[in-house]
Amino acid sequence: MQNKILFVGQCKQGSNSLFDVLSKQDGLTAGNDLRAMVRRYSKEQDYFENWNGKDISNSKYLLDKSIINPNKYDYRVGEFQNCNHKMIYMFRNIYNVLKSQFLVVLAGEESYQYNIPKFAKKWVVDENFSEKDVAEIMDYNKQKYTHLTNISNLPKDVFDLDKNVYFCTFENFISDTENEFNKLGKFLEIDINAKEYPRENCTEFEWYAEQTTTYKRNLELFEKYKDYIYSTWVKKEEWEKLSELTKIDFISLYNIK
Repeated sequence: MQNKILFVGQCKQGSNSLFDVLSKQDGLTAGNDLRAMVRRYSKEQDYFENWNGKDISNSKYLLDKSIINPNKYDYRVGEFQNCNHKMIYMFRNIYNVLKSQFLVVLAGEESYQYNIPKFAKKWVVDENFSEKDVAEIMDYNKQKYTHLTNISNLPKDVFDLDKNVYFCTFENFISDTENEFNKLGKFLEIDINAKEYPRENCTEFEWYAEQTTTYKRNLELFEKYKDYIYSTWVKKEEWEKLSELTKIDFISLYNIK
């Protein structure tokens, strides 16, 4: 059997919701853990161990919600010459992503990049909090928004951007759901029977459960530093190159200056 592997990413872009929808479709089998690629490296397990105990005989694709980070993970999984890899790479408004990055990391997200466990780093929010702290926060797991670097460094013997990578946006799935699922179904050559796309923002509820005061404080902190964040981590020339690579006009879509 030829292994057909479908990577769904990128993080902070709404792709968890897309993964959840796809995991319920016939022909797509999600693994026992959410991210087989991460488990492969963090637990030194065989990639396909993530589907142990699952009947994959009729699966068109093994479904992996991956962190797209070619600097860390080698996407030539298994006997990759005998695999038919495909990837869905989802984008979301970069300004919203950077806001989410700031709020989630400040709340204590783990860093897969530096192998720092959850809540290991705590920033003290006081009069000494500065742009240096902001820079540390924004650089924490920064592969979640460094799209041009991620895409440019995908292994070219595995991924052809014009053939087996599907670029899409969270906003289009929200505004034109049926059409987006139809286009995705053609790419995957399966019938997607989903009619709705989840519209959830989990930042406040997942990372600030019962911490309303802290969430409000951190929101105010973001507003204080957002101009610095945007001017430092949003580069128009990068998004122009991304628009060329993906054939999505991000400059207009996200009003990138």
